[in-house]
Amino acid sequence: MTLIVSEHRSCGHCGRRTRYAESLGGAVCGDTALDFRLSAIVGEAPPSDMVHRCEHCGYCWPDIQEPSHPRTQGILESEGYRQLLADAGLPEVARNLRAQALLQRELGQWARAALSMLGAAWAMDDAAHDRARAAPGAAGGDDAPAVLSAAQAASLASAFRDEAVALLQQAHELGQTIQAEPDRDQVMLVDMLRRCGRFDEAVHLARALLSPGRGYRWDVQVADGIRLGWLLAAAGSTRCASFRQAVLRRREVGGQPVTALAGTPPAAVRPGGPAGQLEVDILLDIPAAETPEPHQAEAAA
Repeated sequence: MTLIVSEHRSCGHCGRRTRYAESLGGAVCGDTALDFRLSAIVGEAPPSDMVHRCEHCGYCWPDIQEPSHPRTQGILESEGYRQLLADAGLPEVARNLRAQALLQRELGQWARAALSMLGAAWAMDDAAHDRARAAPGAAGGDDAPAVLSAAQAASLASAFRDEAVALLQQAHELGQTIQAEPDRDQVMLVDMLRRCGRFDEAVHLARALLSPGRGYRWDVQVADGIRLGWLLAAAGSTRCASFRQAVLRRREVGGQPVTALAGTPPAAVRPGGPAGQLEVDILLDIPAAETPEPHQAEAAA
């Protein structure tokens, strides 16, 4: 059960106080998504916890009490920043995260900006899911604008992931990473490419990462995640997948670490099976009653 608490906090930029709500609940479902969202179940790990916005000056930051950078004021006053916060076509959490990403990027914090943009994509995944599940004519979601359809929300989620990919690639060029263990950034990157429909790039990256000639032995969890991302990209799937599904997939192919299968084309893992069937095969590894509901609505109307 998720506990929502609220408290007043002082803004690290203007010093004024705002009341913030935050969810407490610890380890959520324990089934981390391949992009490292802490839960592959809708309603868990809300992206709103990734950003605080001062209602007085508009400062958006993961910890609102953290003192701001000297350059912050000029960025807050910029037209681009103000437009992001004023975008009534998006849920508030997505607006705040996009503004936070812009601020972090302008301050040279590329990896943090990539994570904020990924959080905005998660917010749109949730909005797409809520819209798809809502009755016709219903508002659909606590914060989704009334004019936003499930298909539009899903399209925006893909676009925001595309932006997050560009930010993360720039971060890597500068030696910045999202994860404390840099290898895990590669799982995220394969998954982000796949989920915004850049399947060929996801497959190419995964194949390169797992190439025996690379001379690198991955952590088993990391290799599992890259391998499953490869399989789903080859199948043309953009749906959410988790590390638990990746582990079950490895067990299905004989319990070998996925590095042992690095030279095998994805479609050959199940000889004779069409590539389009791979997604179904993988996701059926988990009994229906235990399968997490994906964040991204598929084939949203």
